[in-house]
Amino acid sequence: MTLERNIPPMRQSPTIIRRTSWPFLFAVSLLVLACPACGEEESTEESPSSGLVALNEISCHGRDWVEIVNITAAAIDIGLWRIADSLTKDGRQFALPSGTEIQPEEHLVIRRQKDLEEGFAFGLKCGEESVYLLDSEGGIVDQVEIGNAPYGGTWGRLPDVTGLWRETYPTENDPNEAPTSASY
Repeated sequence: MTLERNIPPMRQSPTIIRRTSWPFLFAVSLLVLACPACGEEESTEESPSSGLVALNEISCHGRDWVEIVNITAAAIDIGLWRIADSLTKDGRQFALPSGTEIQPEEHLVIRRQKDLEEGFAFGLKCGEESVYLLDSEGGIVDQVEIGNAPYGGTWGRLPDVTGLWRETYPTENDPNEAPTSASY
């Protein structure tokens, strides 16, 4: 599995990407309070309802990956949580390693398996599938139907974390951005 983190080396895992920003929670709170309906006309999915960890960005072209984010002010143990593109088909769920923890405001990227790396073995199809984030008991924490992101683009929340789903510029482990004509 390829999870990459952006934290000090003593806690670094070759399979986790992380990014933490202290002003993040404050900015998210302001966005939610100031503009709870911003972006609705361009989006297709509602904001996360669980309030703990949310899907945030999905790459479904080639080297697929899923970005999740901890939207709380506390670390959360997500060991044995799963990323899935089907709730009923065998081999379509990938369990995060036991002991995996996501820090407050942190982004975490889980990659599709390549060569000898660990990761999810299934591919993600733009415009054809859903992605699910499941807790260790199998309960749905968050889910999204992947939209028709153009080649080179991703499907993400705008504004980052709090927004609704739409085409985004790939910003793996950074705040999501709207595409521009020169993005790809």
